[in-house]
Amino acid sequence: MGGELLVTIRVRYACRGTLSVHMSASASTEDPKEEVREITDEEMEEYMEYAERRWSSLAYQREILGGETMEEYLEH
Repeated sequence: MGGELLVTIRVRYACRGTLSVHMSASASTEDPKEEVREITDEEMEEYMEYAERRWSSLAYQREILGGETMEEYLEH
């Protein structure tokens, strides 16, 4: 066995009171010497804008945070 495990963590303080964290992991048995394509700044900006729009929704916040808004959650 062998291969590669790639773990990526992206954190962004999108706006006051909102912290966006995205973690992903992938495993590969392919040759680890193959070049891994880096995410471009444009792709990262598009993802962060998407995450910011998603977290600005109170319904989404309640879905993810067990019925509470981010503000309510952070008060604990």
